[in-house]
Amino acid sequence: MSDFRTTFTIPPHPTSFSHKEGILLIGSCFSESIGSLLQHHKIPTLINPVGTLFNPISIFKAIEFSLGITTPTTTFNTLQQGTWYHYQTHSIIKGKTENELNNNLIKALKNTQEFNKSAKTLIITFGTSFVYEHITSGEIVANCHKTPQKNFKKRLLTHEEITTAFEQLYPHLTSFENIIFTLSPVRHTKDTIPLNSVSKSILRVVCHELQEKYTNVTYFPSYELLMDDLRDYRFYKDDFIHPTDFAVNYVWEKFQQTYFTEHTQSLLKEINNIQQSLAHRPFNIETEAFLKFQNQLLEKMQKLNDDVDFNSEIEEIKKLFLV
Repeated sequence: MSDFRTTFTIPPHPTSFSHKEGILLIGSCFSESIGSLLQHHKIPTLINPVGTLFNPISIFKAIEFSLGITTPTTTFNTLQQGTWYHYQTHSIIKGKTENELNNNLIKALKNTQEFNKSAKTLIITFGTSFVYEHITSGEIVANCHKTPQKNFKKRLLTHEEITTAFEQLYPHLTSFENIIFTLSPVRHTKDTIPLNSVSKSILRVVCHELQEKYTNVTYFPSYELLMDDLRDYRFYKDDFIHPTDFAVNYVWEKFQQTYFTEHTQSLLKEINNIQQSLAHRPFNIETEAFLKFQNQLLEKMQKLNDDVDFNSEIEEIKKLFLV
């Protein structure tokens, strides 16, 4: 009897992740979905240090910034409706003055460069092949920041442009033992459904070609898990574009099975239970039962603390016993 799904097997990754090595995620909002789950499970993770990015060229440029290969130029600063932004970052990087914008961007990049000293895995999530070129400079921008569209030209990247850009970047990625590409399942409906398919197709070909060329580059099929495995609108939010929490968690389960050992997967379940307990908010914190519950929780975290950093949470619970 059919279960009305088309499932497929994802082979385990040749190396497994641990709580001792960092993971840098850059790209579309789907990076943030998986990245937040990594953070929840105490994996050292940094997500989109200059904000959400969608096209490969802007993603590669952000990686260059995060490694100190190149630095953002102030010529791409723009003032819109009283706030300063940078064309090569998301609007999360901003300032009330141009100087504040520059300082905020420098701070974000310094934090990323420090994080990258212990990061062994880079996860890149492509969103679209469509880009906006700044007409005056000819540069591809990450975000137009509501600047009049007459200042930009929209076009579709070729897969040769994308692969060439990555090949130029690759020699600088020696600190990353694993480079994982994934493709966002979120449809860019503003490009029209037919052209969204063209855009995603280009990106999928790029991921395949790079995986074939480089031994430490692999592809994780988050796109296929939504489009072919789940393949039903009940797994999408009310906009019929973004996946539901259930769908994201399903992809997360597949991600765990691919990149974590069975021992680490068991550890992740234990961490999740602790996180749920930490999120519990009782009506009365002065009862003996609550203090007993907190003491048991404290013991669980201390037991794991050699492998997982619960130091800040442990200190917060200890304060309860000093009141």
